[in-house]
This record gives sequence, C-alpha cells and structure tokens, in this order.
Amino acid sequence: MIYKIYGNQSSQTENISEIPSTFNFVLSQNQRPSNFRDLLFAENCFSFIQKRDSEETDLTQSVVDTVDNKVLQSLEQSRCIKILMILWQGETDAERGFLDTLKAMGYLVTPTIIDVDRDLKRLRQTLHFEINFEDYDYIYTFGTRVSLVVNEYVNNKVPIIFNAVGYPAKSGLVNDDPGRNINDGGNFSGVGTAAPMTIQLGNIQKIFKMQRLAFLVNPQEQNSLYTSDMIEDTTSQFGITSKHFNATNKEEIFLALAKIKSASSPFDALYVPSGSPFTENSKAIFDFGCAEKIAMICEKEDMICAGALMGTVAKCKEGGQLAAKIVDMNHRYRIAMAHIPIQYPKFYCIVNRETAEVFGVKPNPQKINFQWTNTQASF
Repeated sequence: MIYKIYGNQSSQTENISEIPSTFNFVLSQNQRPSNFRDLLFAENCFSFIQKRDSEETDLTQSVVDTVDNKVLQSLEQSRCIKILMILWQGETDAERGFLDTLKAMGYLVTPTIIDVDRDLKRLRQTLHFEINFEDYDYIYTFGTRVSLVVNEYVNNKVPIIFNAVGYPAKSGLVNDDPGRNINDGGNFSGVGTAAPMTIQLGNIQKIFKMQRLAFLVNPQEQNSLYTSDMIEDTTSQFGITSKHFNATNKEEIFLALAKIKSASSPFDALYVPSGSPFTENSKAIFDFGCAEKIAMICEKEDMICAGALMGTVAKCKEGGQLAAKIVDMNHRYRIAMAHIPIQYPKFYCIVNRETAEVFGVKPNPQKINFQWTNTQASF
C-alpha cells in the first residue's frame, strides 16, 4: 500500500510503501490527526521518516513540522491505557498473551493486577471497598465467576473484557438470542473458551475408547450445569453411558469420587469441568484417577498439563491475544463493546504423554490431529 505525505512548502508527494499501517491517510500542513487511528498512523510516518537517510532531510522536516509537539503529546496520551486486571487464580499465559499483544499493537499499558486467589468473599470486598472503576480505561477479567461478579459491580461504567469463560451466553454474561445485540447493550465483550461437546467427545473416542463416563457437576454454576446438559445430550451419539455426580466443595468432591469408585459397573473415564471447585482440587482428582485407572478428561490446557489424560481445549495465550484484539477494536476503531462479537480461539486436542503411558493409550496421528504435552505442574 502506498502512502502520500505532503510537505509544507509544495504539493510534491513522496511515496513510502513500508510504513506499518493499514490506513490511508494524508498529512498536510493544515491537517492534524484528530483521533487515535490517525495519530497512530502519524506516529508511524514520523518514526519511519526519522530512520531515512540524510537525502530526505527536507521531507523529514516537513513531517516534523506537521506532527508538532502538541500532536505527539496527544498521540502518547491516546496510546496510553490503564487496565485493571482481576484474576481468579494467579497470572497465566492468557494474561501474558494479552499484555504482549497490546504492546505489539503500539499501546503503552499500565496494568493493575489483582489476584483474589479463588476467594469469592475477598473478590467482593475488593470490588466494594478498594477500587474506583472509573480510574481505568478497561477492566480485564479471567474466569466465569470473576467476570459475573465484576460485571455486577461495574454496571457498564467501564468497558469489561472477559476471558476464559466457557459458555458466555449460558453463564448469563451475554444474550443468547442471535437476533438481538450480542450482549444486549452491555459495555463488555470477551472470549469464550469451551469446545463444542460433539468435538470434545468425538476426539476422546478417537483416542481413548470408553463405554461409561462419569462427570462432575457444580449445580451452583451455570457453566457447569450447561456442560452437564451437553454431555447428557451428546454421549448417546457415541454409544456412551454417562452419569453425573454433584459437588460444590472439596468434601463433596471426595464423596463423589467414593461413589464413582464403588459403582457396580466401573467407569472408564471421568470428565472434570473447569471452574470451582474442580480446578483448585484437580490434583486430588487426578491422583484418584491414576490410582483407580479412570482416565481424566478436561477442558482446560493447564489441567491436562497437571496430569489429566486429554481434552480438546483453547490455548490460554491465544485467548489473551483475542482479548487484546477486543481492546483494539474498541479503542482504535471506536466499535462499541456491545457490537464486538464474542471471540472464540482455535481448539486443540491435547494429550498428556506421561498419563497416556500409564493408561496404555497410543493415539494414531492418521486418525486425529493432536498435540502431546508433558506434566508440568500440579495445582
């Protein structure tokens, strides 16, 4: 793409094809950039011209005259954004992908990171007593529970970008009706991360043949209930018998595992959904699975890396990159948050190599496209 930059003494043009921008924009003596998009282009011009050799001194000076100190100051202010990041379980690759992508886009980000360490009471106290939401340009949230609570407190005052929400519509964050605005006019958008259950179970059957599937459900969480409904609706398509076991805390998880162990007909696999209380108790669940030779199926990459056999998952880093894209669409292109569609990353079939060896599972790459991972850490 060719860009024309007009000097301040004549109408002669200079063509520059290497400026890293997607916008056509003409700078002239009487035309100053007025918004972030044009300011970013002006900065690209200014930075590029500065690097040109001495033969183009006159052109360099014309751009410097055009993009004066006030414009550059305005540019800096437009690039600077303050983001409040509220996390459920510490910083992950999602947050690193989010911040790195914004930086690569040219933003100067000042992040304030609050980790509530899986403590819902602490989350509410922090939101109620410690934060002035209007001090920030954006609020980033990780996980369904955090996103729902933060949205309740912010009440559309500041744009919210949620990430790692399995089913945004079923959780109640956005409107489920495709004929209406994506989130019913709310000042938020985000990233959905759960693979369709037909793909999830289909990939499992290609790698690990099972006939009886147990799955854990937290009846207090909408995402978990929806996952349960999807499993019950889908297992019959694959000739699988399934049964759910409710658990809302650690004690109930152990009771559920005891029932699974003592079942008259043994289960081949246990589906462990993301979210509380399963994420924070995943090590105990995985230890049970290995001891009882019941394969663990999960819908989050970090849980597979912690010891589950497999799952079809969205990669955390890519979710963070898509969250940054939402910020860019709103901040640079001025697209209202309510009109930015929910973003969905690519899904990958991930298999834990060590756990596969324990269960004697040998995926056939001719039947399914999958990736190996190794056990990296426990929760």
